Amino acid sequence: MARRVWQRSRNANDQHQCNRLSRHLEISLQELRNSNFEHYVTHLSPTDNTLWKATKQLKFLQAPVPPIRKLNNEWALSDKDKANVFATHLADVFRAEQGHIDGDVEDFITSPCQMPLPIRAFTPAEFKAELTRLNTRKAPGYDLISGQILKRLPRKTVVLFTVVFNRMLTLSYFPILWNYAEIIMILKPGKPPHEPNSYRPITVLPVTSKLFERLLLQRINEEHDPSTLLPSHQFGFRERHSTIHQVHRLVNDIATSLEEKKYCNAVFLDISQTFDRMWHPGLLYKFKHALTSNYYLLLKSYLVDRNFAVRHNNTLSDHHPFEAGVPQGTVLGPLLFLIFTADIPKAGNTTA
Repeated sequence: MARRVWQRSRNANDQHQCNRLSRHLEISLQELRNSNFEHYVTHLSPTDNTLWKATKQLKFLQAPVPPIRKLNNEWALSDKDKANVFATHLADVFRAEQGHIDGDVEDFITSPCQMPLPIRAFTPAEFKAELTRLNTRKAPGYDLISGQILKRLPRKTVVLFTVVFNRMLTLSYFPILWNYAEIIMILKPGKPPHEPNSYRPITVLPVTSKLFERLLLQRINEEHDPSTLLPSHQFGFRERHSTIHQVHRLVNDIATSLEEKKYCNAVFLDISQTFDRMWHPGLLYKFKHALTSNYYLLLKSYLVDRNFAVRHNNTLSDHHPFEAGVPQGTVLGPLLFLIFTADIPKAGNTTA
């Protein structure tokens, strides 16, 4: 309330009052944290496994990140320098290959869209059902709105969120603030800790953005049969498909070839950085072929103007754009990858 008064009046006395209350609140929160920690420590007991859980957490302390080598072979020592080194490395990873875009692809992407039937609106019941499935242990995005907060929303706020989501469907617009991601770097096992490419990026997005993606994915699956969008041999990231089904299919093909006394060769393709290097114009080209125009325009708004910053400890790097790929950790990311790879060519006498 004091901050709101000062922002409206811009009076020096109101600013002094706001700063005084902010310091008082910070001191009170610190005292609360200290008292909670003291209560936690004093109530540790070997009889209810609390002491065992506390000692188990101490066994997995996170090692500090050593100095990171820059491109000019200098060393990044401060948190800000390390975050910027990581961000520069990821900006190069998320950069599209420089090349000429085929004229047919560009013309097809920029051509006018046909007017389709509107997407069926979300209901508050659907929103509430997705809220119950949220994992409250997931880290919140930059807005600090966690799943636990969303689960405690009153009925009126749930209805307002549903209205906002439905306006996004009507306008085919994805908010630009939800396109901002914070990335945390985790060291890969057995890799040199002073190299930036030895760390795995973990993307942290706003929970409200993931909630909308879940509801949108339901609509896409309802109005577009996955069997027509994706090839039958694709088992990854699909509902009611698992690795066991793919193994059964592979074993059956091998056994059939052996019974018919044919050669049976196998080629395994390991794609590196699959989500990070997807070409946006080609992805939009395939969207426009596979989906109706309202979904195409919404996913186009979802892809463009994405930005990220790397968080190291409590320090953020400079902002960089996603020029290619989709952030890992998104709900729609697997579907986008499957559509992008659905038309991989194959010969007539081979099995994909």
